[in-house]
Amino acid sequence: MAFSLTDLLKSFLKSPMSAQERAADFVMRAAAKPQGPPAEPTARAVFASTATSAATYTKGEKLLTIQFTTGKEYEYKKVPKAVWDGYLGAGSKGSYFNHIIRNPLGKFPYRRIF
Repeated sequence: MAFSLTDLLKSFLKSPMSAQERAADFVMRAAAKPQGPPAEPTARAVFASTATSAATYTKGEKLLTIQFTTGKEYEYKKVPKAVWDGYLGAGSKGSYFNHIIRNPLGKFPYRRIF
């Protein structure tokens, strides 16, 4: 059974479940519905860094997601694969992030996702 985003949101708001249960249910049902064409292969890396703990890169979408040691997670768009490769090979993930990904003044549109 397919659900529209509106249907999912309505059921989310009407549910007698706790906020945490509603959020988990919402995510599970939204994830169960196919969203367009099959996703591009995604690369994931986990780091022992003082700044970042993990990152994923989706080549077709040029989408870089970085999880910081603080627990915050950001998504960066229009990131070339060369930047991802440089990030993976960087001796300091935090320094590479600050100089190449974050500081180019809007070069890579971003949003906080968690």
